[in-house]
Amino acid sequence: MARVIVAGKYQLLKKIGEGSFGKILLAKDINTNKEFAVKIMALDHSTMVENEVTVYEKLKEVSSIPTLYESGIEGKFNYIVMDLLEQSVEELHKNYGDQMSLKVVLHLAQQMLTIVEQIHAYGIIHRDLKPANFLLKTNAQNISELYLIDFGLAKCFLDEKGRHCAIKTNEQIVGTQRYMSINTHQGLTASRRDDLESLGYIMLFLYHGQLSWQKQASVMELKQKLDYGYGYGVSNTIGEFILFIHYCRNLGFADKPNYAYLQTMLLNLNKIIT
Repeated sequence: MARVIVAGKYQLLKKIGEGSFGKILLAKDINTNKEFAVKIMALDHSTMVENEVTVYEKLKEVSSIPTLYESGIEGKFNYIVMDLLEQSVEELHKNYGDQMSLKVVLHLAQQMLTIVEQIHAYGIIHRDLKPANFLLKTNAQNISELYLIDFGLAKCFLDEKGRHCAIKTNEQIVGTQRYMSINTHQGLTASRRDDLESLGYIMLFLYHGQLSWQKQASVMELKQKLDYGYGYGVSNTIGEFILFIHYCRNLGFADKPNYAYLQTMLLNLNKIIT
């Protein structure tokens, strides 16, 4: 690509990812040669960029959220400079031949649940959880750590006084259909329960290699029929995954999820298969 430099020092090198609203590019600090990830988005998405920057600032103490270094406007696009991570869980899933072992899925799921609980503790919901938004990075001890990215659609569910937001109907539907909650499909305001329901669908996808509704028009209806092996289209559905999803669906709008209960469910399943 043509030599493009943002913020006076980050040279954009090549595209390494792409989402619904922008692209992720590998960039190099021309002064230090250190590499970064730079997210660029069109100027008409400036509100989304401002929201994402605000959320990153609020979550800067969370170790599983990449550091945001700079943001601004360069020419005809917005940019955000962040830590460079490695492959996404979606890419990792493909490397496994589109079907991961239950042990690997549980290992990832427990980390994902911890991260989601952490961002919820700051009064923020993500609203677009999916395998492509969980990324890995190998630390100094050669251990892969999981990170959560892409907070353009995230929002606060608590106000300045710590009060939970009110539920509304006919909300704009945002997120990725394959993983969004039934409430989101129905236009209800999202809350913590909806992030967790999405996490349940991620576990199903990673384990089975697909979701029965991912290529169907009636996504919400097929999700509603999801039960212990019925309506999903496979006979070996993991009961704990379905229990996880049904627990989240049965939460009240403002209920605080019992994250410890969900972690214990996954931990106990992991012990059984070990």
